[in-house]
Amino acid sequence: MIPTAKPKKVRSTWLLETILGLAAITVVNLLLYRQDIGFSRAVPHPFWAVIILMAARYGFRAGLVSGVLSGALYFVLRAQAVDTLDVAELRSFSLWGRPILFTAVGVLLGELRQLQIVRYKNLEKKAQEQERELQVLQQHYEALSTAKQEIDTRIISQEQTLSTLYEAAHGLRSLEEKDIYPTVLAMLHDHLKVEDSCIYLIEGDQLRLKARLGPPEIQRPKTLSLAASMIGEAITQREAISLDMVLDGAPSGDSPLAVAPVMGLAGRRVFGALVVWTMPFIKFTPDSVNMIALMADWCGESVDNARIYQQTKDKLIADETIDAYTPEYLRQRLEEEFTRARRYDLSLSLLVLEFPKFQGVSDADREDILLTLSLVLKNWTRNIDLLFLGDTPGLFVLLLPNTNLEGGRVVARNIMHTFETLKEGMKEQDSALQDIRMGVSAFSPEMENAEDMLTLAQENAEHALNID
Repeated sequence: MIPTAKPKKVRSTWLLETILGLAAITVVNLLLYRQDIGFSRAVPHPFWAVIILMAARYGFRAGLVSGVLSGALYFVLRAQAVDTLDVAELRSFSLWGRPILFTAVGVLLGELRQLQIVRYKNLEKKAQEQERELQVLQQHYEALSTAKQEIDTRIISQEQTLSTLYEAAHGLRSLEEKDIYPTVLAMLHDHLKVEDSCIYLIEGDQLRLKARLGPPEIQRPKTLSLAASMIGEAITQREAISLDMVLDGAPSGDSPLAVAPVMGLAGRRVFGALVVWTMPFIKFTPDSVNMIALMADWCGESVDNARIYQQTKDKLIADETIDAYTPEYLRQRLEEEFTRARRYDLSLSLLVLEFPKFQGVSDADREDILLTLSLVLKNWTRNIDLLFLGDTPGLFVLLLPNTNLEGGRVVARNIMHTFETLKEGMKEQDSALQDIRMGVSAFSPEMENAEDMLTLAQENAEHALNID
């Protein structure tokens, strides 16, 4: 931007420069040229330097004042140089001519310069106005460019909405509840350009943050009261609401733009709320609110399915893939058999099989390995023997009722011999079964609880090759 002039500073500058310039010339005249007081014989006269510079630089007023001051100073100096002044001397052109010429030339040059200064200021003012107009036009252009980009994106996204949403919805088919929430938030970001969103779940009488997708420098509350304005209202009414439905002014920083309840199948229960904090203004439309509500419904139905699946899975006592019982059922059944052995003085042994390399096997190959393991173990177990999955991948427990410690060791040797026989013919993905550790333990009246049998067998697993 062109800087504006400062009149007061300029006025004091040219007046001071004029006085200093004339004073310097006068001092030189009185000290070095006393024989020619006022430089009457000098051509050109030194005062012209002051007059021309002031008029050419600062304009009319500076030219007038410098001319008048130069003429007055010249008159005073010449009058002092003449011994006596008579009427003829006062009327002579040599005394009045130069002062008049100084003043006239200063006025003329000053006026010419003043016209240029006025024209410059007008051009400067016009340039500043044009620059401001250019900045406004630049802002309008950027706003229109952003709007055009958003509209182009909307047109393209509308053409691909059905296909892309269908593909994204596949991520909601997961039966793991923890995988559903990030998928929903990612869909909001991809299809509605939502910049900051959260999912809150109801826990007791409050809402707890379950998942969030947004800038890390902005913190969102970990817990909220169910009585929170918009979120509580959306959960109570069981329908999506947006900020423009509840406020008539500018939103506050703590108010979300839209909230949709996360409900289960057929709206039987409300799990929580899907909260949208920030998104592009051009995207914040009634259609977008409907889309947020739709995604919240998908989220709720997926969560409902995942929880029903987990509840059903928790009730199962057997894993159908390997035909083995679950780790949860292991504790229950081991306690029952341990109590029976203590009460009726029966034999009971327990065999632990560990496959250390099993954890490194990919999910795609685990099912085949488990089937191989099932065939080997079923070949050396009775109908009353119980095979359980352990708490960690690659850990299996074989419970042998009515079998003493020696009998358990016989079963262990037979299983080990079978794996050694099959070792050469195993496929590459079955290499996890080639490293086996076994441990055997048996019921003893000195044991305090059933967990002692499991602990002892796991400790013996460090010496699996010495099961004799």
